[in-house]
Amino acid sequence: MTEKEKDLAELEKIVSAQHDNADAHFKLALLYSTEGEKEKAIALMRKALELQPENYEYYFFLGTFYFDLKENNIALEYLEEAIAKKPEFTPAYICIGRIYLEEKNDEKAKDYFLSALAFEPENEEALFALGNIHYFHADYIKAIDFFTKIVEKNAFHFNAFFNLGNSFCKLKDFEEATYYFKQAFYIDPDNADAYYNLAFAYMGNNELEKAKKLLLGYNDLYDKNGKVYLLLAKIYSLQKSAEKALEYLAKAVKIDPTLRQLSGDPEFDSIRNLIQFKEIM
Repeated sequence: MTEKEKDLAELEKIVSAQHDNADAHFKLALLYSTEGEKEKAIALMRKALELQPENYEYYFFLGTFYFDLKENNIALEYLEEAIAKKPEFTPAYICIGRIYLEEKNDEKAKDYFLSALAFEPENEEALFALGNIHYFHADYIKAIDFFTKIVEKNAFHFNAFFNLGNSFCKLKDFEEATYYFKQAFYIDPDNADAYYNLAFAYMGNNELEKAKKLLLGYNDLYDKNGKVYLLLAKIYSLQKSAEKALEYLAKAVKIDPTLRQLSGDPEFDSIRNLIQFKEIM
């Protein structure tokens, strides 16, 4: 019997013998939830709440259980009640924000994440969510502000560094983008997106040899990622190396035929009139 199974058996015994033990009902509910038995978890948490109706944590976890079951309206009721019981309880704001993000209601999501920051200004989940909301609404300056607050406190937050790079790319500041993609790359050197985006930033900064060397040094990407071949094709085209550009372009299109829609990209100007280019694209 595993430790978790022992805990489960012990708590079941306590709950069976002590019907008014709210804490035992609460702990057993959490265990059932981790096992994926949400209905049992909800029944036990409801009982705990019946025994201690002022306990904000019970409302919060009931909300999360219903959120896991995609019953968002019920989840919101319990989470709002958790906030009413304890207004400074940031996890409830975060969870409500996540629900509204899932429902594509970014404005309401933003309000709740900002409320979380009012009580916990360095909350990484709220900062990251707000950065993403602003990024996807093309407000890159504000996105940068939120992502920067994360990396100022956490030098190993890959996604924050990565999204800072993306934000600076959108602003065409490829020098800054290169810096942040490098930080992401150092944190996770096996991340395919980090390789690609750092190479893209190098290319945007006209550091073509650096971009090419980076991509050529990571062969494992090629068979799985047509856009890597495409970027190499663009680099070789910019360097007016037509044979190599066409070679990688053919590989890219073979992996992902939808890349043909990028035939009008300006990086292909040096090879656009070649017969082989027209045959590939």
